[in-house]
Amino acid sequence: MGRRDCMEVVGAAIISKGKILLVRTEKNPRTWIFPGGKLEEGEKPEEGLVRELHEELPGLRFTIRGLLGVYSATIGRVGKVRLIVYRVSSEGEYGLGDEIAEVRWVVDLEKLHVRSPTAQAISILQKRGEL
Repeated sequence: MGRRDCMEVVGAAIISKGKILLVRTEKNPRTWIFPGGKLEEGEKPEEGLVRELHEELPGLRFTIRGLLGVYSATIGRVGKVRLIVYRVSSEGEYGLGDEIAEVRWVVDLEKLHVRSPTAQAISILQKRGEL
């Protein structure tokens, strides 16, 4: 599927001590997602992830550890979405970017509204015993 067929987004699966870092955006405050966002025209996924993490979590020191997977879904008014998720390690303090309403280290995902492609990736992590 190319960019014309769907929206391509990148996300960071940041796990620490059995918890995963999720964010809520100002634009969609009821839904929890991985930090990340839409790729810009001509941008490679890893480049987009670096840009998005700097925008959303300023000051965060991080390292991209590798591709976790690619997950697809159709989401309401958005349409087809392809989420490219990377494993990311992090350390240190970080701020909140302008688009971020809240950041939370999560253990119990059942109480949160998690968007479909994010939920798919989290399910894989749970099956592998990483969460």
